[in-house]
Order: sequence, then C-alpha cells, then structure tokens
Amino acid sequence: MPSKVADLDSILGKQVFHLEEDKKSAMEKYWDTADIKCKVAEEKSIYVSAEGIVQPCCWTAGQMYVWYWHPESSQIWDFINAVGKDNLNAKLTELKGIVDGLFFQTLIPDSWKKSSCAEGKLAVCAKTCGGKYDAFTEQFK
Repeated sequence: MPSKVADLDSILGKQVFHLEEDKKSAMEKYWDTADIKCKVAEEKSIYVSAEGIVQPCCWTAGQMYVWYWHPESSQIWDFINAVGKDNLNAKLTELKGIVDGLFFQTLIPDSWKKSSCAEGKLAVCAKTCGGKYDAFTEQFK
C-alpha cells in the first residue's frame, strides 16, 4: 500500500515550456511575446519571504513552493540554483550584496530578453508584468 507521500508524488507535475509552437498553450504563446516592464524595478522594492529569501516580488517568491509541482521544479528555481539559495537568504547574506548580485542584476533581467519561456524567459514576470495584460493591476479591480 503506497504512503500518502507516494500518493502525492504521483499527482505532482512540473512547470514545462515548449519550443515547438504547436505544443504551446495560448498562455505560453502570450508569455513568449510579452514585453516585460518590471514594476518593482521601477519602485526599487523587494520581497523577503518568511524564511529570509530575498526575491524581487511576491510573485517570483510565490513560484518557489507551488503545491501542485514537484519541489524545486518551477522555473524560478533555475535562477535560485544558479546563485545558491543561501546567497539569497537575508539571514546569511548582506541585503546589499543580494540586491546588487547576479540574481537581481543579471539573471532575472536578462531572462526578459529571451525569445521564449522554453529558452529561459521568466514566465512569472511575463504573466505579472507583461505589457499586454497587467495581472498586478487586474487583481485590484
């Protein structure tokens, strides 16, 4: 008899993006074409999670622990793992070093220039700060 963890593991997925146009959902096609204008970069604000992880915003932080994906399988983990989670932890690393570091200054903004999510464009940024549909503003309507 499988355990509850095994049962859960069998229904979890992972975030997947496609290179082939015919396999993309309408939403993925939108994200691929969205021009990203980051609101928090303009505001110069950050988000610090309860565990001390510094992220640009709650939207990127919210992608860290999506309950219906396998742990660390969402796209944001590619970026986190590139610098190391501890290097984004304000309890372990100076805040200025985090904000001035590779994650904030290069990895995330460079992703916005990629031609598709499958090639590394950060989907959560396209979804939240994409030019055609403003999910951030829409939540307050």
